[in-house]
Amino acid sequence: MKILLTFLLALSITTTYGQTKADFIDCLELIFNDPKFEPGLQSSMDVNGALIIVNENRMLNRNNSSNFQQILNSLMQDDFYDSSHNVRVVNGDLESQGIREQSVLQLFGGGDETNILLRISMVVAFESMQYTWSYNLIKVDDEWEITGSSVDKLRAVVREW
Repeated sequence: MKILLTFLLALSITTTYGQTKADFIDCLELIFNDPKFEPGLQSSMDVNGALIIVNENRMLNRNNSSNFQQILNSLMQDDFYDSSHNVRVVNGDLESQGIREQSVLQLFGGGDETNILLRISMVVAFESMQYTWSYNLIKVDDEWEITGSSVDKLRAVVREW
């Protein structure tokens, strides 16, 4: 019975608005390969070349969490096993793992089965700039495509621990 309940919980987590964790990961891969995202890839070099995503591993409650947040909280390191980029999903205290807070990707988004809006924010330390990339993605014939994107930059204060 526990196995069945665990399976049903996992199934409900991975499907939101018709959007799945696989859709989300496919969209992230498209973004990571976009030339506009190059500063984010360069900034990740100070963390063994990894793009850091924090999984806060909070207790999932469908009434209190957005569907996007449920997908984000369900991410695991194994989800990126075939990624063309070094992506690290971490849990717990960043400092104890030697990860600088500004190296973490802040992910925001939403959408449905054919449209996704993703925003990624991070501090690019060597430029002392806060970058925010916004992407509109659409699913055409079971493949995701970027239909629009923008990049905003603000001056940031970079502090060491």
